Amino acid sequence: MVNSQDIYSVAKSLASRNEKASNRSSISRAYYASFHKGLEFFRMYGVDIPEKSEAHQDLIYCFNNTGIEKISNLGSKFGDMRTLRTKADYKLSDPNSESNGTVLDALDWAKEIIDGLSPLSDEEKTKLRSTLKTWNDTSKKLKLR
Repeated sequence: MVNSQDIYSVAKSLASRNEKASNRSSISRAYYASFHKGLEFFRMYGVDIPEKSEAHQDLIYCFNNTGIEKISNLGSKFGDMRTLRTKADYKLSDPNSESNGTVLDALDWAKEIIDGLSPLSDEEKTKLRSTLKTWNDTSKKLKLR
């Protein structure tokens, strides 16, 4: 089964080509490596984000609203990655998505997110579940186990 690290490896391989289209694809793959790592992380704590178009925004919400600073900081990076990915995939007139600097940023951020989503302490687990449960009681967007 493919995992987030496998997808990240593809992103690095694409970046090594140093071609415009490959750079755009590298940004996209780096984002999706982070996206799948985020889904996996939250599932580990009983938070299932339904697979639908809103999953990207719901994941950003989860990152930014856990009440845990290290996760919120990663959420900011994830939000920035989503913006890069959107531009790389849909704004072909944006030359920034083809630059080596942008690709390196995307790879660095993805690595930071993948490596940073490490196991939580018992106190952090409780905080994460409580904070997200409060939001989910009104939004009904997540499946909490």
